[in-house]
Amino acid sequence: MLHKILFSALLFFGLSGTSLLAMDLGNVASMLPGKEPSAAQAAAKAVGSNDLTGMLVSQLGVTEQQAAGGAGSILNYAKQSLSPNDFSKVASSVPGIDSLLSAVPSAGGGLGGVAGALGGGSLGGMAAVASQFSSLGLKADMVQQFTPIILDYVKGTGGSDVMKLLAGIF
Repeated sequence: MLHKILFSALLFFGLSGTSLLAMDLGNVASMLPGKEPSAAQAAAKAVGSNDLTGMLVSQLGVTEQQAAGGAGSILNYAKQSLSPNDFSKVASSVPGIDSLLSAVPSAGGGLGGVAGALGGGSLGGMAAVASQFSSLGLKADMVQQFTPIILDYVKGTGGSDVMKLLAGIF
């Protein structure tokens, strides 16, 4: 049954001149009766609707997953580096921060091991961020490209004082 529906959808879009590359078959399947979207699809939709990830995707040419994971890595570093009170100010200026933090890949091996050896200091924290970027398929120098975009975003949503709190950890 599912195959017939997908075939019909493919045929329809193929005949109507719509690019099949623009069609997400996962979303078509989730629209079928009795099919609820998975938690991963719901999280991807939430992350995709985040203004910050949209800015990163459009300005840096990264994927939504890379944008969310990279922003989440940097914000997670801020969470570890700032006082709880200061981080709450930053967090309140980033709508959807929980979805960004949950998009952070685990940093196993490689630079993550170096980060552990260096301890919780700034150098160790940045090594962990670089390792997480690597897990996302991004080069470590992309951290330097993400950071000013995130700072500008936080300045726009939380003001200069909140942006300065975040900038102070870099």
